This record gives sequence, C-alpha cells and structure tokens, in this order.
Amino acid sequence: MKCAKCGFETTGNSDKSCPNCGAPMTSLVCAEGALKNIEIASPGRRWSARVFDLWLGFFIVTFMVFIVSFMCALFAPNLVTGDSERITSIMYLLSIPLAMCIEGLEYWAFGGTFGKWVFSVKVLDSKGEKIGAAEYWKRLVSVWVSGLGLGIPFVSLVTQWIQYRRLRKGKGASYDEKAGRTVL
Repeated sequence: MKCAKCGFETTGNSDKSCPNCGAPMTSLVCAEGALKNIEIASPGRRWSARVFDLWLGFFIVTFMVFIVSFMCALFAPNLVTGDSERITSIMYLLSIPLAMCIEGLEYWAFGGTFGKWVFSVKVLDSKGEKIGAAEYWKRLVSVWVSGLGLGIPFVSLVTQWIQYRRLRKGKGASYDEKAGRTVL
C-alpha cells in the first residue's frame, strides 16, 4: 500500500498509519478486492456535517412542536398549562433522537443528508458502496449512543472526545468500525 502523503510503499495492508511520515493510511477494499487510495473524512468535516444535520433536525422538530403547541393552545388550553419545567426537560431529552429521526427520514427520502452533501461526506459499507436506509438507521442509533452519549450532558462530551481521539489516530469511529463502514 502506498502512503497518499509521502508516497512511501509498505507491504502490510493492516497498517493504520504510514511508518515513514505517520499519516493515516487511507485505503478501502473495493468490490473487485483491489486497494484504492482514498482520503477519509477529517474529524472537523464529519463534525460539521453532523452539526448541520442535527441543527436542521432541531429546526424542523421545533417548528413541529410550535405548531402542536399553538393548536393545543387554541383548541385545548388545559393541556398547555401546568408544569412547564417538566415538559421542557422531556423535550430536551427527546430533541436529539427526534432530530436524528428527521435525519433518517431525510436519508431515506433523498438518499443522503444535506449536511453530508454540503460537507462532501459519504458513508460507505465494507464493499465501498453507499449504505442503504436501513443500515443508516442502525448507524444513527449507534451515533446517538456511542457518539453523542444519549445527549446526556458531560457523558456526551466524553463520548465525543473518545470518538475524536480515534479519528485523529487514523481509526474509524467505533460505531463505524464495528459495522465495517468507512466515512469519506
């Protein structure tokens, strides 16, 4: 395998980084079984695409909550009075999974997400092909648990730091590596 950065040739296909310059070895086994040098997505590009997709999902979820709240205020005002702090806490905990559901629907409907399109990020399976909608839904659950720590403050910070460190070392995120996915 040849390093894309310095051109050093190595005989081992299992090297995670170049023995010469330390750059991550970015290879993928194609459907034909040949190695193809590619550049994996940087942690910053992946994070930017994720934040874009989550914010789009948050916007849509917030808009839907606003419409439902407005309709309840008009037709059932007794439902919107009461413990607003509890309702806010529940909505906070549900906001990330609901936004990720919007992202899953977006992937299913359009074959990709707007964030990944804007930042040129692609999620491929072990054959180098784009993953299907069902596999993307499984990935979203894994991202929510292992990448975003269920949205729990401080837990989320730790899980994101762990995934970032893996990516900086040239490895895949744990949820992608276990499933044999590559993110370009």
